[in-house]
Amino acid sequence: MRKLLSANFSRLWKDKIFLIAMVAVTVVSVIFSYLNFQTSISSEEPAYVEDVLLNMFPVIAFVCVGFIAMFIGTEFDENTIRNKLIVGHTRTEIYFANYLVCMVASLLLLLGILLFSGITGYFLLKTFMLEWRQLAFLILCCILCTMVFSAICVGIVMNISKKAISLLIGLLLMFGLMMLTNYFEHSLAEGEMVYERVTMTAEGVQLGDLVPNPAYVGGTARKVMEFFFDLLPTGQATQINNMSFDRCTRWPALSIIALSFVTLAGYLPFRRKDVR
Repeated sequence: MRKLLSANFSRLWKDKIFLIAMVAVTVVSVIFSYLNFQTSISSEEPAYVEDVLLNMFPVIAFVCVGFIAMFIGTEFDENTIRNKLIVGHTRTEIYFANYLVCMVASLLLLLGILLFSGITGYFLLKTFMLEWRQLAFLILCCILCTMVFSAICVGIVMNISKKAISLLIGLLLMFGLMMLTNYFEHSLAEGEMVYERVTMTAEGVQLGDLVPNPAYVGGTARKVMEFFFDLLPTGQATQINNMSFDRCTRWPALSIIALSFVTLAGYLPFRRKDVR
């Protein structure tokens, strides 16, 4: 295991895709931070450093997909994984050596996003909305979410030998999770009551009586939807991006549960995979 980790980390520091990804996320973070600043000053609501710092966080899901598919996929293309099995390394050692290296790489990419977004946001806005303990807690949540994203990507790529196919499936899965998250977000945002009718007249807007909203999700269904909204890393990323922290105290525990499940879901099939 130690030799595998040493070899993988040595390859990581020299990997052009990783270096390009690191440069790309830092440059894009600065550009998007400036654009968000321009948008914020044109609005009437006050803007804070956190608005810029956390706005780029959801992008890390797609960065992980692209980098990990290329990094591990190259090992399948060059028969490196098959050769590791031939010389005596176990599937467990091979899987978790790649798992740990990709996890570290993903966290470094996250660091690049948060660091340069934060520096840009501080110089442009200078005002923080959260206390340092609250901000540290959110960064911890970002780290755990990134670990889940990385574990998902490793599980996909380690079980699909073709680089292009694993990249496509990873992107489709992330888009699917984003769409599911969007559905949860809009469903939970529905109010319990709505106006029966809204009429535009010469005198202005006239509102009808308040009636129960048929689209409102309540009771057990709402609790279940909130649970999965918080369990999905895309759900946490969306709430962090929107600065919505109503149920944030349970995010770390749910991220650890998701990380454990995703890790097993990727590792167990790899133990039986036919590596050629």
